[in-house]
Amino acid sequence: IIREGGHIIAHAQGDPRTIRTKLGKLKVLALCRVFTMPEVRGKNLGRAVVEAAFKLVDDGIFPFSLFQTKEEVRPFYEKLGAVVATNHFYNSLADDRFATPWWDPVPMRYPAKGNWPEGEIDLDGPGW
Repeated sequence: IIREGGHIIAHAQGDPRTIRTKLGKLKVLALCRVFTMPEVRGKNLGRAVVEAAFKLVDDGIFPFSLFQTKEEVRPFYEKLGAVVATNHFYNSLADDRFATPWWDPVPMRYPAKGNWPEGEIDLDGPGW
């Protein structure tokens, strides 16, 4: 959280989530609720809050961060070292387990390197 004058002007949230992959369970950092007030955009505050969240991955607390975004925001995350996660994602706990659990069209992971699992991934709950 970045505050100015007692107001939150930039925010990113990261929560632990366990996903199921063909290699077994994997605990990831679920990046969500990334926000920057429109009047302060262009000052790298969004970058600062996302990098602070990604530091939990860089420091080895989580092996990856997993999140969703819109196509127009994708380059922002790619500049920070994220890539599109091309897996098929589903939620085995949903009424329609074959429906995508994401509401934004671009699932991404950070970092681009590493031993990211191939194949289907069960979010084992709703998207974030």
